[in-house]
Amino acid sequence: MAKTEFKDGMKGEIERLKTIEIDDNYREELFARFCSQLNENFQGAEINMQLRKAFDYAFNAHKDYRRKSGEPFIEHPVAVAVIVANEIGLGVQTVIAALLHDVVEDTEHTNDDIKNMFGQAVAETVEGVTKITEKYDAKANTQAETFKKMLLSISTPRVLFVKLADRLHNMRTMDGMPDGTRQIKSNENLYVYVKLAEDLGLYDVYQELQDTSFKFVQPNHYKSVSNIVESKLDERNKILADFKLVLMRILIRLEVTCKVDTIHKSLFQIWKHLNTGKMLEDYSPDAVRIVFEYPEDAPANWISRMHYDIYGEILSEYREREGSKRDYVHNPKPNGFSALVFQVNHKGYWFEVQIMSYDNEMVAHRGYSTLRPHREGLEALKLKLGEIDGSANAEELVARAMDNSQTQSIYIFTPKGDIKVLPIGATVLDFAYSLGPEYGNHCVGAYVNSRFAPLNYKLQSTDRVTVMTSPSARPQPSWLDFVKSYKAKEDINKYFKRDNTNGIGDIEVGRIMFTHLMHELHINGNVVLLTYLIKHYKVSGGDEFYKKLSTREISIEDLSSNAKRIYLVLKDARRDPGKASEDRHNAPIAGYRIDYKTPFFINRKIMCVYPACCQPICGDNAFAFLDDDNLLYVHRRECETAQQHVALHGKQTTRVDWGDDLEPMIAGIKVQGTDRQGLIRDLTILLDSWRINIKSLNISEYDHIFTGFVKFYVKNVTQLDKIMSQVAQISNVVNVSRINPNKVNELPTDV
Repeated sequence: MAKTEFKDGMKGEIERLKTIEIDDNYREELFARFCSQLNENFQGAEINMQLRKAFDYAFNAHKDYRRKSGEPFIEHPVAVAVIVANEIGLGVQTVIAALLHDVVEDTEHTNDDIKNMFGQAVAETVEGVTKITEKYDAKANTQAETFKKMLLSISTPRVLFVKLADRLHNMRTMDGMPDGTRQIKSNENLYVYVKLAEDLGLYDVYQELQDTSFKFVQPNHYKSVSNIVESKLDERNKILADFKLVLMRILIRLEVTCKVDTIHKSLFQIWKHLNTGKMLEDYSPDAVRIVFEYPEDAPANWISRMHYDIYGEILSEYREREGSKRDYVHNPKPNGFSALVFQVNHKGYWFEVQIMSYDNEMVAHRGYSTLRPHREGLEALKLKLGEIDGSANAEELVARAMDNSQTQSIYIFTPKGDIKVLPIGATVLDFAYSLGPEYGNHCVGAYVNSRFAPLNYKLQSTDRVTVMTSPSARPQPSWLDFVKSYKAKEDINKYFKRDNTNGIGDIEVGRIMFTHLMHELHINGNVVLLTYLIKHYKVSGGDEFYKKLSTREISIEDLSSNAKRIYLVLKDARRDPGKASEDRHNAPIAGYRIDYKTPFFINRKIMCVYPACCQPICGDNAFAFLDDDNLLYVHRRECETAQQHVALHGKQTTRVDWGDDLEPMIAGIKVQGTDRQGLIRDLTILLDSWRINIKSLNISEYDHIFTGFVKFYVKNVTQLDKIMSQVAQISNVVNVSRINPNKVNELPTDV
C-alpha cells in the first residue's frame, strides 16, 4: 500500500473509532481483526488461547480509557502487538507483553498481577517498559534519564523492541497531537530511536520513523522534497523500468534464479543529500535490489562468489560510479547484513544497485532471517553499550550510544591473532586503549603490518597491530582530537582527572582542573559562571584564570567556595529576577520562562544568544531554550544542537515567534559557478546596493570553478531570500545556497 493511502486510511479509521461504543461487540470485532493481522506463525489453538487471555486482560484494564485523539485506548496496545509480531518478527511471549505494556503504567493493575497471570518473562518485559516511561521530577532531565534507562535495559532486549513498536505506532497516529508534543517526540526519534532501529537492522522501522518525524520537525522541507520527488517520479520510473529490464537480461545470461525489486529511500535521506547543495539528478533516491537464491548445501565461498559474478556481468554493460562501491560481503554491517552495493548510470540517471542473497533480504528488513535467526545487530549494540556505567551522566551516556562512529566497525588483529572491534576511523591510539589504559597511556606508536605508524594513524579492517610503549610517555590533551572510541576518550579523561601534573601547558592544566572541579561540585561551569569568576579574581581573562589555577595562585578550596556561592546566587536570580545584590555584580539576568506548548516571542528587548553553529536570523524556523543560568539560546530548527536539545529537554524548549524590531543579524551564503573576470566586482556591487554590511568574503577557484562564502548582516529571512535570488541571476553563477547549520565551522578560516 502506498504511504499516502496508508495515511488516509489511518485517519479514516481514527475518525470511525472516536464514536464507537466500547462493548462486547466491539471486543469481539477487535480480537478478530487482531488475529487476522498476525502472520502464519501465530496460528493454532494453543497460541490463540494465550493471545485471547492477554487480549481480554488488556481490554478489561483499558476499557474505560480513550486516547487523546478519541479512539479507544485498547487500539494502541493491539496495534503495538501487531507491529511486534509482523514488522519486528518476535514471538508469542513478546506479543503478549506488547498487549499488556501499558497496563501497569496506566491502570490499577500491578506487575505482580501480570507475573501471576502470564509468567516471569512477560512480567519482566512489562516492568522494563513501565520503568522506562515512568515519570520523573520535573526539575530532572526526564528525557535523557528515560533514554538512559532504555539503554541500560539492553540485557532484556524485548523491552527495547516493544518500546520501538510503541513509538512507531505513536508516530502513525501523531497528526492529531499538539505541535509541541509532535516536536518533542519527532526529535526524540531522530536523535535516539531511529539510530537504535538502524543498529538493530530494523530498516523498515528506521525509515518510517525517519519520515514521520521529518514531516513534523521540518514540515516545509518535507513538503518541498516531496514535491521535487513527485515532479520527477514519472520520468524516473520510466527510466527505472527500462534499467530493470536490462538487468533481467543480464541475470538470464548468468542463469541465476533471482528477483529484481525497487527500494525507495526515505524523504529524510533525500533531503540530507539536497541539503548539501547537490541536485536530485546526482543522487539515487531509489535502489534496484537483486536478490538471488542458492541451494541449501551451497558453500559460503560459492554464495560470496555469486555476488561478484553478478557484479562483473553488470559492469560489462555499465560503468561504475567512482567511489560508490560498498562491499558488505567482505565487511558485513554489525547487524550481519551482507551485500554488494554500487552505482551505475543508465540514460543520464544514477541508480544504486544492491546485490544480496535471499536470506540477507530479510536481514535488510528485520535484522534476522529464517536461516540466521540470531539477531547480530542486537549483539553489536550490546557490545557498543557493554561498558556503560549505570551511574554515568545520562546525556553523556546517550551521546555515546548514539555516536554514528560506533555503528560501523573495523576488525583489528593483535599479534596473537585475537580480534578487537573498533569504530571506523579508529587510530593506533584507539587500539592501544582497547588493550587497556596501561597500554594507551604510555603508547608511542605501533607496528601496523610490520611498518611503524604514529599514534594518529587510521587503521583499516584486518590490520595486524603491535603496540609500542614507553614508561616516560604520558597522555596529551590533543589526543582527544583524533581518538574515535569512547573507551579511549574515557581513559584519557580519567587520566587527567587523576593526574594534573603531567607536563602539559599551565593553561590547559588549569582548564582541566576547572572542568573536573565543576563536575565534582555538580555545577554547570558555563561561560556565565566563568565570567563572574574572572571578575571576582580580577584577572584579564580565561587564560590568566586557568594559569593562576594551575600554579595554585588561586587555590582549589577558595575557588570551590566562591564557585558554589556565585552559582547559588545565579540560581536565586533565575527564581527571583527582580532581586538585585552586589554579589551578582548587577548583571542583567532575565526571568524568562519556557512553555513547550506556547511560542516564545523575541524582540529587541529580549536578551538571547544566537550561536555560531547555525547563525539564526529573524524569520527562521527556530527553537528557544534556557540553560541552567537562564541564558536564552535560539537555534535554527535544522541545527543538530537544537534537535539534540529538543530530544533530551523537549519540555524546556519551544518554537520562536519573531518581532519586527530586531537589529540586523549575520547570515552566510555559499555561491558556486564558473569563474570569469569581474565576478567578485559584480557580487560586491549587488550586495552594496542593498545597503548591508559585509562581514567577510572568501572566494576560491579550482579548474575554472569558483566557490565563494559570504557573510553579511540582514534584517530577516525575507531579505536574505531576495538577495540570494538576485545573486543567482549574476552571470556564471550556477548555485546559491544558505550555509547549512553545523557547517559554519567548516568554512575557510578567514570567513
